[in-house]
Amino acid sequence: MDTERRVDFAKYKTLWEGVTERMRRQPERPVFGYPYATVRVIKDHYFEAETGGHTFHMDEPQIRGDGDQAPTPMGYFVAGAAG
Repeated sequence: MDTERRVDFAKYKTLWEGVTERMRRQPERPVFGYPYATVRVIKDHYFEAETGGHTFHMDEPQIRGDGDQAPTPMGYFVAGAAG
């Protein structure tokens, strides 16, 4: 299995150029739309969220009085920012 990770810079350069050109022609139109999520409270601070066709759970750790059944919302935020 290949464990080396690579970024296809040519692909993203082409994508960036296309988006930049489209924004120049139609500045009032959103780039790719807008992010949104629906969140359902399961119990206390244990949530189920859906966004972009993906479903995941969030919870707080026991030290904060919850069940530690899933990553924290801040954990998802940090991972998303890093990605």
